[in-house]
Amino acid sequence: MLGEGVLGWVDFWGSMLVCNLLQETPTTRYVPLPELLPGNRERLKSSSQRRATPKCFRDLTCTYSVIKFIEVEHRIIVRENIDTSSEKPSDPNLKDVLYDSDLIMLQKHKDVDIKTRKLQLMNGWRVVTWTRVIESNCWFKERVQGWIQRAPRTPMNPMEPQKAPQHF
Repeated sequence: MLGEGVLGWVDFWGSMLVCNLLQETPTTRYVPLPELLPGNRERLKSSSQRRATPKCFRDLTCTYSVIKFIEVEHRIIVRENIDTSSEKPSDPNLKDVLYDSDLIMLQKHKDVDIKTRKLQLMNGWRVVTWTRVIESNCWFKERVQGWIQRAPRTPMNPMEPQKAPQHF
């Protein structure tokens, strides 16, 4: 409940509906949420993150008719690594005899087959909070926590939950 007799339904993609059930004729009111932060917008558009939803990094609460909205944005750096685990084929002109097995191996290990891997590194995060009174027509930025650095070279697997950075 957002207040006495007031209910709200939130769609973290961008809006909420508010309804005062104590009015003689209850009506719903559309309340847009703040725009997605740039990193989160890209994460949701990314084909490798299709299962991501805004609920992963957005939340909302209400106390005494004041709505508080929070969004966390992770700074992710994507690096491409060339897979050098497979040995490059030798030059066949250097051999006097070419065995079928060597030729088959050469066909399997052509340079075109060298794959690049994308490595995602989570480099830090920031938090933005907004507040508004239910009856208001605008959000007020309450706080921006600047980028908090994470230990360098920490690989991130989007399929596994991440541990929160420790503060000392």
